[in-house]
Amino acid sequence: MKRLTVRDEGVERLNIRVPRQLADDLKRLVPARKRSQLIVAATADAVARLKQQEALRQEKIWSDENHPDLATQEDINRYLRDMRVSWGRRLRERLSPGL
Repeated sequence: MKRLTVRDEGVERLNIRVPRQLADDLKRLVPARKRSQLIVAATADAVARLKQQEALRQEKIWSDENHPDLATQEDINRYLRDMRVSWGRRLRERLSPGL
């Protein structure tokens, strides 16, 4: 994905409000000519996550009907426990082959 910068064409100025402490920290930690760049990068990352979540909801990639074995919290805990045991076993095998 192309990194957005404030020097790209089609730039729009926004007037936003942020908590004073956040603004103070931003001013203290980020040089004046780098603040917009930081805000654009952080916002682009957050928007990408939101788009991904939206796509997952719209595409219905996960459905309870397709995973009846994970219907309850106990089922999910069992699945995770089994997966972690499997990972641990493979890790031990890789770290000490033949033992």
